[in-house]
Amino acid sequence: MQAPSLQQLAHAAQSAQPAAMTALGHALVRAGQTEQALDWYMRSAAAGDAIAQIEAGRMLAYGVGCEVDVAQALEHWQHAERQNVASACYLLATLAITDDRLTLDTQAESRLHAAAAVDYPPALRALAIQHGRIDHPAQQRSCVALLERAAAAGDALAAALLAERLLRGEGIPPQPEAAAQLLRQLQPLGIAASPAVRITPPDPVGDDQRIGFAARHGATRRHDAPVIEEVCGVLSADECRLLMLLARPHLRASEVVDADDASTRRAPIRTSRGATLDPILEDFAARAAQARVAACAQLPLTHARSAVGPVLRAG
Repeated sequence: MQAPSLQQLAHAAQSAQPAAMTALGHALVRAGQTEQALDWYMRSAAAGDAIAQIEAGRMLAYGVGCEVDVAQALEHWQHAERQNVASACYLLATLAITDDRLTLDTQAESRLHAAAAVDYPPALRALAIQHGRIDHPAQQRSCVALLERAAAAGDALAAALLAERLLRGEGIPPQPEAAAQLLRQLQPLGIAASPAVRITPPDPVGDDQRIGFAARHGATRRHDAPVIEEVCGVLSADECRLLMLLARPHLRASEVVDADDASTRRAPIRTSRGATLDPILEDFAARAAQARVAACAQLPLTHARSAVGPVLRAG
């Protein structure tokens, strides 16, 4: 069956039915007409459509088709949350990772758990990664169980993280055949095995299991001028693997700057590739990882450079 044209969707949206207005918003986004899309999402959101509230909030939070307006984005997501929309809880929890504190606030953590309780895959994956940071067998088993739930719900990133744990026996006895089978299933999606990452879970088990971002170890000075310091135990193996998985589809060949006219171009001698992790990816664990790195550098998260996933090879 042929999909309706933009003109047909625009005609249907004149009925002011929320579903029709939201459908037009989706089509306008696909057509690159983001300002018009936001207008229709806003109309549908005002009529109470939860999907439109989520999409309008996303556009406002990240400045797509408009100026950034986080306060209004939060308002839209809070309306959707009151309609028990799991993605709204997850987005509100993700946006709560800010400069203001080095520990996730109780309400944000409750929202993350609420989204996971109804098997929202990104929330399950996010909680799994937080459990995986804790150096205790029970926490490691919880990590695996949550990844299994997320993978069963169709989350490809969770399936890839689970495959790495099955391969290496992290939180579960090694199952290389099961890992290989998972990776074969993920291959059509462009997901392959990550480079080997072996890191001891950085967080000790303790009474305070809140999600925090402060460095647990002091910096070791390696050089004075320029200042180079090393901080160990910042990210877990799961976090490193996740950042690689998120970066891989966006890798671009590195460029050099021409000294004469400041233009950029590719140079054969530079064989690296890189990808910047845009906040619009909306990944809780990736944002938490960036908050941890920013805390080590004593920088506010909003002032820190977005994480870059580089790939280097000998040229």
